[in-house]
Order: sequence, then C-alpha cells, then structure tokens
Amino acid sequence: MISRRIIVIVIVVVIVSAGLAYQLLRPTEGIDIKLILVHGSNPQKVTIELKCTGNQPAYIYKMTNIPAWDLNMTFAEDILVPPGALLHI
Repeated sequence: MISRRIIVIVIVVVIVSAGLAYQLLRPTEGIDIKLILVHGSNPQKVTIELKCTGNQPAYIYKMTNIPAWDLNMTFAEDILVPPGALLHI
C-alpha cells in the first residue's frame, strides 16, 4: 500500500512542475535597449539598438521616458522585433 506521505509528495511535485512549466512556456514580451545614440543637430538623428528578450515578437510604436536623455519618441510605423533578434533602427 502506498503511504499518504508519498502521495502528498507526488502531488506537490506535480503542482510545482506544472507551475514551472507554465512560467517557462507562457508568452512573454520584453525589450532590452542596448544602445541609444543621439547625433546631429539639424535634423537630429537617433540610432537605437534593441534586443527582444521575450518569446514572442515585440511591436514598438512609442518609447517614453528614456533615461539619461528624457526622450519621448513615437514612430510612424510599428517596429517589429522578432524573439531573440538584435535590431538597429
């Protein structure tokens, strides 16, 4: 006969495993800003290097409150950054 303690341990392991699998497989979005260069004066130009850290594509249409420069940008078209991709715009 299987003891209650073993049954409880098996149930706990199954619940913890299911929670871990959910956290690893759920859709996530994330962007890491690797570089921002502001250069030129007339017209001003901005170079941005982005990396998608999520597991689904990130669509960027606006960037606000960028540290150090206090920049706010809205793009004319959505920028698509595929998962794991490093993009220079």
